[in-house]
Amino acid sequence: MDEKTRTESEAAAFRRLVAHLRQRTDVQNIDLTDFPKDALTLELESFAAAVIDNTPPLVDGEAGLRALKVALDIMQHIKKQPRTHI
Repeated sequence: MDEKTRTESEAAAFRRLVAHLRQRTDVQNIDLTDFPKDALTLELESFAAAVIDNTPPLVDGEAGLRALKVALDIMQHIKKQPRTHI
């Protein structure tokens, strides 16, 4: 990937992240450095607790779908890029 394309891709990803955080002010100041578990494990445990306790999950289905779409978009973008051999 040439430098211009890389910069544009990174900028687009950053803009999407900023837009997401502006919509979800409740997740802006979560410090993940103190957690011994990865984010997916924490999210799954939170979801399971919400089901057991009959409370709303921290990450609802719509947010999960948006996150999945971002991940799939990233994977698709990566597949379209020529491979660089070092």
